[in-house]
Amino acid sequence: MSTPASTPDSSGASAAAPTSGGAAKKVIGMLVGVILGVMGPGIVLAALGYAAVLNTWILAALGGWMVGMFVGRTLGLLLAVGMGIFLTLGYGFAANPWLAGAVVGTAAAVYGSTARWGVSGRLVTGMVILAFTVAQPTPILSDAGVWQNAALTGLVGLLAALWGLLVGQLMGKSTPKPPLKPVPARQAQYFAWTVAIVLGTATWFVSFLQLQHGGSWFLLTIVVILQPGFADTLTKTLHRALGTVAGFFIAMIVALVIPWTAVVVLLAVVFMTIAMVLVMRPGAPYWQFVTFLTPAIVLLEGVGSSIIQTDVTRLGFTLLGVAVALAVIAVVYPFRQRAHQPTGPTHDSGPATRSS
Repeated sequence: MSTPASTPDSSGASAAAPTSGGAAKKVIGMLVGVILGVMGPGIVLAALGYAAVLNTWILAALGGWMVGMFVGRTLGLLLAVGMGIFLTLGYGFAANPWLAGAVVGTAAAVYGSTARWGVSGRLVTGMVILAFTVAQPTPILSDAGVWQNAALTGLVGLLAALWGLLVGQLMGKSTPKPPLKPVPARQAQYFAWTVAIVLGTATWFVSFLQLQHGGSWFLLTIVVILQPGFADTLTKTLHRALGTVAGFFIAMIVALVIPWTAVVVLLAVVFMTIAMVLVMRPGAPYWQFVTFLTPAIVLLEGVGSSIIQTDVTRLGFTLLGVAVALAVIAVVYPFRQRAHQPTGPTHDSGPATRSS
């Protein structure tokens, strides 16, 4: 979310003139392209009777699109292959806490290591979809076995990521790619170990306690909050908590006041659109995005059952994830500070420059 904020710095002052009309048209065009181009095939598959593939397709395709749009083809191909492998293993081992934790922990270590090149933020959707798959594996074919559905889930993730990559590459031809923000090798190493241990352990509890839907939000919160920089992690933790609470009240008001399903779905789409606009808007605070994303997801997920129950579940498990993130900051930060203290007589920037 923070990388696009650097776009104005690299675009120059000449881009300031068309801000009002041109920027709005560009954002609307991009939203239409994402909804129809990236999500479209998943919506069609769901309409044809394969509703179980919808979430996997949308998340995997969005992940591929983000990398294709803002990074490049090579990383997108690696992401697609990684999704195929880890989604298959994550689904297949979801019922075994130890193996499920090992799969998510390994994927998290790979994901965290990419902070070295400044691309971890573009790969976060891959971790989110893996967390959802492990916490609540949904069979694509009801009459098939676990590993058959695992293979199908991995295949859907692979194809969706490739499709999103293609669309992102096409849409990104006329869009300047924001500069990446690599972190020093040692910081990336600490981040990789941190997310691997925390997410692997959290997945063990989610699988062992069979938290399912609530567990998926618990894992998602940890994934999106933990950042390579601990100050950034603290900021995002507080923003996540603030936005989730605000979104909780918005969804609750809608559930209590509006009884018509069609209007509820329409409001959810409006909230989702606002959230996506905020993502693409340079400098928009993260809590604003969460404030509108939360009711959008709660309304869409709860409209067929209970919006209020879905709202309460999401709030509780999100705040639990926030508490875990704060605990990680308190425990890991002192060790990181000690590790970064200079060990030699020199106090210049030489070693730091070489390590980056």
